[in-house]
Amino acid sequence: MDVLVTLAQMWPDHTIHIKPRYMPGEQASTPHSERHSYAELLEETCPADEGGPPQNLTITDCNIDLVKQQAAGVIACTSTALMDAISAGVPAMAYVDYVDFWKDPLNLPFRHLFADSGLLAELPDLLQLKFQAPNSSWKERFFRPEEDLLNEFENTCLKFQNDRASFDRDPDI
Repeated sequence: MDVLVTLAQMWPDHTIHIKPRYMPGEQASTPHSERHSYAELLEETCPADEGGPPQNLTITDCNIDLVKQQAAGVIACTSTALMDAISAGVPAMAYVDYVDFWKDPLNLPFRHLFADSGLLAELPDLLQLKFQAPNSSWKERFFRPEEDLLNEFENTCLKFQNDRASFDRDPDI
């Protein structure tokens, strides 16, 4: 939370939205459940009797479609929202070196997913909002036009059918 507060203080002309996976009371079954809500953590970090959080730091429950339309950039730790942002062309940054990251079961897979992306950010990059474009080879591997995916699916189905027909005809298999 300290990093987000610092980010808001460094960039007072930007609104920093915290978009939790779910709001308090909505916690569904998820591999990444939080012990404390972001609202509780923000209150603990910036108590009201000490002035509260920066005015440009908010917690939002808006849906990802609105984020993709309005965000100047998306920073995520272990969220599929980052993939949504990238697919929509929104500048994105993956921050994986947060406090106690080794305790998060989603950190390592997220780290691997973004290893070659060019989007893994260190704290100084995050604080300076140094968004990078994803590496083109990484983006091509994970983001392909729908038509290409449909063609690949169709070709895979045809190959499966042909392999199955060969298997059915060959008594030695």
